[in-house]
Amino acid sequence: MRRLLPFFALLSCVPQTALEPVTGDDDDIVEPDAERCDPEATVQGLDHTEGDTITIAIDCTSGVDRAGFTPAIHTSTHDFVVDPVTWVATLASDTADAGPVEMIFSITGSDIPETIRTELWIADAWFAAGNEPVDPETYTREYGLPVLHVNADGPLSDVYTTGEGWFEGNHHDLEIKWRGAASLGYPKHSFTVKFPDPDENHLDASEWGLKNKDHLVLITTFDDNAYIRQKLVYDMWEQMADFWNEDRLTPRTFFAVMYLDGRYHGLFVAADHVDNQFVDQMGLSRTGNLYKSVNHDANFKRTNSGGGLKGTLHDGYEKKEGAEGVWTDIEALVAFAADTTPATFWNVAPDWIRIDEFMDWFLFVHYTASDDSAGKNAYLYNDNDAPEFRYAPWDFNHALGQNWYTARVGADAYNDFRWNNQIFAHLQDDPDASTEMWDRFAQMRAPGGPLHLDSQVALADEYYALIDTGARKDWFLWGTEYRNYGWGGGARDTANDWTDYDGEKTYLYQWLEDRDAAMTGFH
Repeated sequence: MRRLLPFFALLSCVPQTALEPVTGDDDDIVEPDAERCDPEATVQGLDHTEGDTITIAIDCTSGVDRAGFTPAIHTSTHDFVVDPVTWVATLASDTADAGPVEMIFSITGSDIPETIRTELWIADAWFAAGNEPVDPETYTREYGLPVLHVNADGPLSDVYTTGEGWFEGNHHDLEIKWRGAASLGYPKHSFTVKFPDPDENHLDASEWGLKNKDHLVLITTFDDNAYIRQKLVYDMWEQMADFWNEDRLTPRTFFAVMYLDGRYHGLFVAADHVDNQFVDQMGLSRTGNLYKSVNHDANFKRTNSGGGLKGTLHDGYEKKEGAEGVWTDIEALVAFAADTTPATFWNVAPDWIRIDEFMDWFLFVHYTASDDSAGKNAYLYNDNDAPEFRYAPWDFNHALGQNWYTARVGADAYNDFRWNNQIFAHLQDDPDASTEMWDRFAQMRAPGGPLHLDSQVALADEYYALIDTGARKDWFLWGTEYRNYGWGGGARDTANDWTDYDGEKTYLYQWLEDRDAAMTGFH
């Protein structure tokens, strides 16, 4: 048996809780007595990879001397061998073993038949010589994370290509393309996957919080070697909505593994595609207008980001949903924000926008140092039947201690975003608005609030408990290209701020702690 690369030596060291025994058939149930074994099986280690030697310890829990009992494998999907003395089942896995492993052990010597069922998963060792492709219908998990398999019919680009895919064992006809701006140049792209079939064959990711999706976004982690920034920020926004007990446009996310054309392609953050289906699932009308701010001309001013007059007041926006070519409502909002005084804005704003959402939008990007998501990289939705602009967040590779080309952003960075968001300027310049907004900030930063350090660390801890092994596998594949990529035309100081996965985790935790201290000092 060939040896795996040293990276995977770290993967199988944590004990797993024993699985519950299944004893006999319903008709055979009897009261426990001294002649029963009451077996349990304990899988040694949580994360398993092809090439690992996997062991399962079997034991009696009834307290009887197990010398009178004999363990055996009743059925198994893999060739385990049980040692009759140690009661340890062993599998020397190889390059064809990736996927689910199920077995039923039988214990003889009891007054009644006793069995125990156990299961585990073996991950694909994509790098190993002679590795066999996984079965997309059965290979639905990798280190506990869901797997999306995509086979494209042709070369990928920023234009949709047809193909087929599998998720949770279900087959889908699909279309796939690269998405993003800067990420179009990454070796590991972001993707939009479209499921054009009728509703009954849309993507069902119910277990992961997304149901009946006709689009799915796969956000690359190539520009975040901490792997959790995007999900952490989206979940913070959802926690803010929950804190105020308000229904908001909260893009839902989950970590997922992608296999592209039969080969491991890495760890991604899967997310809602913000469109009319998403709006409908958030409880709003599919017929409303949905706009995306795509550059810093979307500043709620009459002048563009360069200081000149705009050609139109909808400069900086793309219309994603609603009547094509009709910009009346967004242009009216820009004119109102551009032409009014702070005091007038504060008094009249509820007729135009969901004011609490816009205040929290500012506090959200201010706290997370998401400087690229204060004017641009946002969605604005307006229901024609009840005009009131709503906000949905998007794109946070520039957040939590780095900018969009991964250069360091200090925890003491302060941005009031007056230059690229006139609404934010009004909220800070009117005394009543400012008082209410900073009071909201204080409440959310109190213990138990979504902007309290403990809340953010708890989320990060939860994520890393889930993805650590998967992130290490991704880093093993993409780490060298990350190190060698020309970030921002060479603007990143790789000599001083270069980190690997473990180093970036440490940096992110420290940044969160330092940011909390900085915010206390500022406010």
